[in-house]
Amino acid sequence: MLTTTVLNELRLPLESTITTCKILLTWATNQRFIELIKSIWNANYIILCRVNDLLDLSTLEKGVFTPKLKVFDWRKSVEEVVKINESSALYKDNKFTYFTTSTMPHYIRTDETRMQ
Repeated sequence: MLTTTVLNELRLPLESTITTCKILLTWATNQRFIELIKSIWNANYIILCRVNDLLDLSTLEKGVFTPKLKVFDWRKSVEEVVKINESSALYKDNKFTYFTTSTMPHYIRTDETRMQ
């Protein structure tokens, strides 16, 4: 019960941050600022999805799990994950890199949030 209450309390600030980012994107003109806002939005969205997943823990415990399958550009999704983790890597004096090959498909069908 306490965990559910705490997770529900986390949802409002996360949703508020996501909404604020959407508003800021309509006003932003500087490309670096736009990238920063998108990074903040994406990080909060991923956390919000994780909170929602934890709130759905009872469905997992019952053995009833339905992934949200959709077709999406996974390369773009990977790039978003890299942007989120890049600053942490730089802070620790690490270099965060990835590569793709021409044989990899552009689109896949899976649960994008779980993949991230």
